[in-house]
Amino acid sequence: MFCFRGNTDGEYGFYAKTGINNEVADWSIQYHRSFGRCHTFFPSQQLRSLGVYYIKLVGLQDIKVYLNHPGQWLDLSGRMGYKIFLNERKEMQVTWLYAKMLDENIKTIQKGFKCNRGKSYNDCMYQKLYEHMKRETTTKCTVPYLPNNDNICRNESDRDIAYDIHYSRVTNQMGDCPNPCDFLIINVGGQNKIDIATNESMLYLYFQSRTAVNEEELLYTPLSLFAEIGGYVGLLMGFSIFHVTDLCSALADRKIRKYQQIIDNEETEITQIQPEEENKATK
Repeated sequence: MFCFRGNTDGEYGFYAKTGINNEVADWSIQYHRSFGRCHTFFPSQQLRSLGVYYIKLVGLQDIKVYLNHPGQWLDLSGRMGYKIFLNERKEMQVTWLYAKMLDENIKTIQKGFKCNRGKSYNDCMYQKLYEHMKRETTTKCTVPYLPNNDNICRNESDRDIAYDIHYSRVTNQMGDCPNPCDFLIINVGGQNKIDIATNESMLYLYFQSRTAVNEEELLYTPLSLFAEIGGYVGLLMGFSIFHVTDLCSALADRKIRKYQQIIDNEETEITQIQPEEENKATK
């Protein structure tokens, strides 16, 4: 994300250029306490599918660059900014670790790192800041550097209240929003600084060719749990699913023999009664 001071209603304070049908990136606006509006640059799918070796950024004034995972500008991992001044060229090597954590609603034991995938982290933080400012200011106002700034604070007391709310909560110090489950651990190193005389601020970002992914998984899924239980029972007791069918068959045979024995006994009693009745009739 790129931040700079000045009027952004007209020309941007920087430009991006590519030879792929001008389909460079998705641009979106974020908000900063010092700079006002900042502009997030996210390479398009077409560009990313080709593999990005480096990005060259040319500024028309002093700029400050923040690197963060998409949708997580307000997360602490993206709050370290890098300044590039006019008539200065910087070259940086960017590496990162991509972390993918389990949603807290999936975990069976609620401890350790907790996160939620239900809502965008930025959207959640902006909404919480807006709600706190509306609730705690007398005129239901906000600071100007929020997406929803329909009523900017005018009087001094409300300005102070809104500023303090933003300052004390903007990086989720109060735990207003759950942590993002997918995030980047970014490292910027190998910086080269070169003085230039083009009245521009220039930045080269060089990216790693491979990405390391750290993914959290359940230690036991229900399927693996049943599989392990069945394996241990079979190992220790010699019992398997085939024995279950044999047991059911033996129980069924036992019931059949029992009913067959009852039927045989009834037939024997009938044959014994019939001869006695014939003798009585003869006498």
